Amino acid sequence: MPRTLRLLTKKRGGRTTGSDKVGGLWLMLFFAAMFFAGWGFLVSVITIWALPEWNALQGFEETTCDILKVGIEPKQQRGEMTWRPSLLIRYEVAGHQYEETTYDINRIYTTDKDRVEAQADAFSVTESYPCFYDPADPRRVVLVRGITPYLWFLAALALPFISVGALGLGTRMLAWRTSAERRAYLASQASKLPKTTLPGRNNAEFPTIPKETNLTNSPGTHLAYRLPMQTSRQWSLLALWTGSLLWNIMVSVFATLCLADWMALEIDWWLTVVTLIAAVVGVWLIWMCVRSSMRAVSLGRTLAEVSKNPLRPGASCETHYVQFGRMTLRKFRVLLVCEETATFEQGTNTRTESRRVFMREILSLRNIHIRPEEPLTAGEELNVPAEAMHSFRSAHNAVSWKLVVEGRPRGWPPFERAFPLVILPADQE
Repeated sequence: MPRTLRLLTKKRGGRTTGSDKVGGLWLMLFFAAMFFAGWGFLVSVITIWALPEWNALQGFEETTCDILKVGIEPKQQRGEMTWRPSLLIRYEVAGHQYEETTYDINRIYTTDKDRVEAQADAFSVTESYPCFYDPADPRRVVLVRGITPYLWFLAALALPFISVGALGLGTRMLAWRTSAERRAYLASQASKLPKTTLPGRNNAEFPTIPKETNLTNSPGTHLAYRLPMQTSRQWSLLALWTGSLLWNIMVSVFATLCLADWMALEIDWWLTVVTLIAAVVGVWLIWMCVRSSMRAVSLGRTLAEVSKNPLRPGASCETHYVQFGRMTLRKFRVLLVCEETATFEQGTNTRTESRRVFMREILSLRNIHIRPEEPLTAGEELNVPAEAMHSFRSAHNAVSWKLVVEGRPRGWPPFERAFPLVILPADQE
């Protein structure tokens, strides 16, 4: 049965989690925005500034002109006065005489008045100089032409946004179809399983035992219950990409200000140093984002299912594990872990400490090759120790049981994913 698209959806029950479909769609939109924003910025810099300089250097033809007037043109911008050279020249093209006020192709204003005056004073009235005009429009003429290297550097700033956006968008588009097929397969398998009812218990009688509602409302595809994963890297990855995007936008603004100062020969060394340091951090953030995204795609999801839940000391049940992704696992193992957590006050500070008090290996595999079409599937019987302490939770102390899946992929850092269990008291019926 098809489901509607929701920002927060259920993991087949009452437990609210993030929607993979919506999360994937938002990531696609995010990478698409980064890709097209990069292209928009690159096209703007090239068409507005860089391309006119290139056309003037390569396409304009040379002729001789007479200088009729030398001066500078003032303009108020952002509350301060700026200037640019302004020279009136007379020249002839194909038998027609033209008089135009010009200097360079981009007509950039600057706050350095002395520099502008020096540029204008380099030309003398009544003397002849070479000038360059556009054959398609002879009224477009310049006295000075060349390539400004900072403009091309500014255009290069858009390349990381374009490459990261293209990589992320392509990855999400490839994963979108696979994810839909996998969800359809899991839904069809779940519909074939017989419904299982859980013997009820009175939570008022055991108020310190965690409720197992979120652990039993999700039917599995191989066994009765699918366990929720305690931690997920999707939101942390999205936060990393968002932070990287905002940081590099800030770097782009600083770089634009630096470029304007350098072009005006008003070098602010403090701003330049800060911009260079911020740019190094920005490149590192982009590298971390790309690496984290590749790691998330390569590792894939981990599923854990059990035949019974909750359990009692001395009880046993079947477990089943599925590991998706594209990687080679040097080691894959599953542990049954009991963890004690204590929260206490130390002076004016509140501290929380956790310690593993029990750990038993349930499953261990080595040298496994995983492909998207052939995920790792494994199962093993789980035996709860007869002397096990039941699950417990209070304001300052907790005893929690969980299945911990550990993997050591080749070429990537180790990963660990935890799936909570609830152990009832031994005499609970």
